[in-house]
Amino acid sequence: MTAETVFDAFLATARAAPDNVFLCAPPAPGRAYHPGGVEYTYGQTLEAVLALREAYAAAGYGHGHRVALLLENRPEFFFHYLALNALGTSIVPVNPDYRHDEVLYQMDHSEADLAAIEEELRLEPGLSSARVTTGLGTLFDLVDLRVKNLRVPILLVVGGSLFLVPRLARSI
Repeated sequence: MTAETVFDAFLATARAAPDNVFLCAPPAPGRAYHPGGVEYTYGQTLEAVLALREAYAAAGYGHGHRVALLLENRPEFFFHYLALNALGTSIVPVNPDYRHDEVLYQMDHSEADLAAIEEELRLEPGLSSARVTTGLGTLFDLVDLRVKNLRVPILLVVGGSLFLVPRLARSI
């Protein structure tokens, strides 16, 4: 059987060799994400991809939509890429080093329907994570300044949890 999509090819390999390593990020102590390094097997990746596919589908995204991925150069970028590919959604990768105006231009030009953003929480000692992740106003403050003027909903990825933030209209 010939794979029709990138996801189909990944799925066939994940089923055949779930314990093989799919993604590896070597240790980099100064890096903001996975400073100690990380490895994901095909099986672990498939589990994450299927959960994301379900979340995107439940939010109404699928064939014919465009989703911008502002996820830096993280291994998790591929989780979103594969999940969206499984739904027939076009992916718009956005360079995380773009300035605000460049991000806005790319988003307008691509006509993206959603922006997926990975945001690391850096909690102060004693601050409850429930407080940080409750309420649109608090979530909004976590979103990088470069994307506060986007005219599309944002899927904010915080510590593995997904939060759909409606269209934002604040200026910076």
